[in-house]
Amino acid sequence: ETPTTATPTETPTTATPTETPTQHPCDIPDGSGQVCAHCLHEMKTAPFTRECHYDVNHDTLADCTAHGSDHYWCGHPDATDIPTETPTTATPTDSCPADFDEASGACRWTSTLAGSNIGSSSHSVMMKIDWTSAAYSGTRQWLLNLGQKTTGANHWLWNGGSSIQFGKWNGQQIRSYDISSCNYLATTYDSSSSEYVLYCDGVEVAQRTISGGLNIQNDNVRIGDKALSESDFSGCVERVL
Repeated sequence: ETPTTATPTETPTTATPTETPTQHPCDIPDGSGQVCAHCLHEMKTAPFTRECHYDVNHDTLADCTAHGSDHYWCGHPDATDIPTETPTTATPTDSCPADFDEASGACRWTSTLAGSNIGSSSHSVMMKIDWTSAAYSGTRQWLLNLGQKTTGANHWLWNGGSSIQFGKWNGQQIRSYDISSCNYLATTYDSSSSEYVLYCDGVEVAQRTISGGLNIQNDNVRIGDKALSESDFSGCVERVL
């Protein structure tokens, strides 16, 4: 008698592990002082206390994808592992009623905000600058004036070198930082704390508490254009958000 080999009735199968998307190790927590440059656009109507994931390993950041009003993901340019969970949506207690996004080949121009006047609301401003032709001529140069040409407006002035005046017209201002190395400048104003913060290329570099807060009374915007009899900005403003 020849022994026979039993045929297995079931072929074992190998389980395919499921992949759990992971967050990049370059996540920066709230309060770190760093903000994703692209997230500045996505978050322009909310105070910058929100979580923003910032890719420190690449010179060029990918676009931000919004996942709810208080969570933003800035992935690697080659990343596909966007978190699948849906974050809790928070309703901002104070948001800016106006919206603005303009660019001009003229390097300096005047415009108006769309929507209601900002008043004392929280808001942020971001500017892309080409400093190639910038040179200090002895008088203050105006990068920005948001609102009326008097007390309470939000203005950015460059006095040459590291001398600046960023903040409230006739009020508290950030007065010292060399902005000439910044391709992107941004300021945020939080009405709940009256804190005014300056960012250079997405990194917080200075802050000031503004007594009485900002009070922007109209929708006028002057970009690289002098608000008084001083000097226009000698460099080129490429875009403002």
